[in-house]
Amino acid sequence: MPSLHVINHPIVADKVRRLRDVATSNADFLRLAGEISRFVAYEAFRDTPVTVTSVDTPVLKGAPAVRIDTEYLIVPILRAGLGMSPAVQEVLPHHRVCLSDFAETKRP
Repeated sequence: MPSLHVINHPIVADKVRRLRDVATSNADFLRLAGEISRFVAYEAFRDTPVTVTSVDTPVLKGAPAVRIDTEYLIVPILRAGLGMSPAVQEVLPHHRVCLSDFAETKRP
């Protein structure tokens, strides 16, 4: 059973404050929403399965590395989800997006 994980980080808290401020422009609101969404995605996928591999770098051939092979389905729900979706897509290397009419059907 999934548990609730509260992100209690001063940088995120400051971004949320700026996002909520009545004086925040639309452009800044969208930028801040993306920054917060990326941070939330990093935390949400902290335990995603990885494959151990290697990579050739300019400094070292066969440097240890990990690769994410899992494909995730992103289902943005309502306007907030649509605003968060691009940032989450940037974080996940393999994903598909499915639009939902959840407000109408209560199903993805």
